[in-house]
Amino acid sequence: DVGVFDPNVVRTFFLEIPGDDWFQELTEFHRTDVSVPATVTIDGATHKNVGVQFRGNTSFQMARGKKKSFDLTFDLVDGKQSFRGLRNLDLLNNNTDPSQLREMLHGVVANRFFPAPRTALVRVVVNGEDFGTYTAMQQFDKDFVAVSMISTGPNVLVVRADATFQSLADVI
Repeated sequence: DVGVFDPNVVRTFFLEIPGDDWFQELTEFHRTDVSVPATVTIDGATHKNVGVQFRGNTSFQMARGKKKSFDLTFDLVDGKQSFRGLRNLDLLNNNTDPSQLREMLHGVVANRFFPAPRTALVRVVVNGEDFGTYTAMQQFDKDFVAVSMISTGPNVLVVRADATFQSLADVI
């Protein structure tokens, strides 16, 4: 039993998103707070009612076809559900990266020097269709702060999307 972010393991994430129009539905809900419930199977364990959203901006617009980045929320319906302790996980499509390794390697190297979201290569299959290699990336959330021992004091700031600053304690 190896950790979620073991660089020697490439897991397969099987996503079962209901409906023939799942892609259109996720596209319409992109950049909203609406998640589509799906079933996600990893390592033979089935997680029901996992919230799925498309994520990203440039990677969403520039990615051709259906290979978009995903945001998975394991505790969407059941607040106790997680994937090996992770309530949220991003699946990055590695857009414009022919090697498919840039994001994963950045995570591995960065974690050698400072707290950074952990990463791993994964394979994604949606409704039986193989979408190929993705990078699973830990979200920068309460779970990340808890394991990385980052201070959430008032002097720790984050940059918001509108280029203003906000206390990390207020964000998480």
